[in-house]
Amino acid sequence: MTNNSLSGVIQDWILNFKINIDLSYNNFTKSSATSCQHLNLNLASSYSSSAVTSPSTFCLKRNLPCAGKPQYDSLFINCGGPEEDFDGNHYQGSYKVKLHFAEIMFSDDQTFKSLGRRIFDVSIQGFKYLKDFNIVEEAGGVGKGITKEFDVEVNDNTLEIQLYWAGKGTTAIPDRGVYGPLISAITVTPNFKNHSEGMSTGVIIGIVAASCVLVVLIVFALWKMGFLCVKDLRDKDLLDLKTGYFSLRQIRAATNDFDPANKIGEGGFGPVFKVTYYA
Repeated sequence: MTNNSLSGVIQDWILNFKINIDLSYNNFTKSSATSCQHLNLNLASSYSSSAVTSPSTFCLKRNLPCAGKPQYDSLFINCGGPEEDFDGNHYQGSYKVKLHFAEIMFSDDQTFKSLGRRIFDVSIQGFKYLKDFNIVEEAGGVGKGITKEFDVEVNDNTLEIQLYWAGKGTTAIPDRGVYGPLISAITVTPNFKNHSEGMSTGVIIGIVAASCVLVVLIVFALWKMGFLCVKDLRDKDLLDLKTGYFSLRQIRAATNDFDPANKIGEGGFGPVFKVTYYA
């Protein structure tokens, strides 16, 4: 029932169905659903673009309007299995969309599982890029990966990737219900430069140069104010002092043979005496 221009109100009895129903990409105006996936019901983009929704259910509207300011411009989805790294990676404009496929349900031996055939279509932004796509034929065998790349334009804040089963291929090999689209990972990266990711080389060079100039100006100002010459002044003052060497005889004479009356204190190296010295 997807993409059939259905309109009106989605009744509650439909929401409580026990079977899988896909009502996406229609023009409904209202329902009591509070999310795009309600039990067995897919409601993504099931509302018309003019329908009133809350910020938490923006995914119900057509064109999937952003609920807030975009924070990311890349997307990497691993659709099962261990963590992988594609090309070194964990708004509006041109994007590179990479779809990664690998057939993992069938076999390439002489058993019943080798008779399975999976055929589906792939559309991006409403344009059918792959028709009657067969992973095994494209990849050259079972268990082999293949990546399809597409350059697409995003002009309405929404990137739509649709994998659609058109009723072709087997439906019960190796088990009943094994059919339809299968994808391993999705990678979406911008074809434009995101200036918010970091500063350019020119900006960094400018900041470093300005910082160096600022440091030089500060040092020059401190020098002009005399803060950087304190040590030199102290050294100069010491050079102006009249210093020399005195013999023990001269010291004994100056202190009157270390007379206790001339003792003025006690230091870490011994007593300190007042002396009378005549040049």
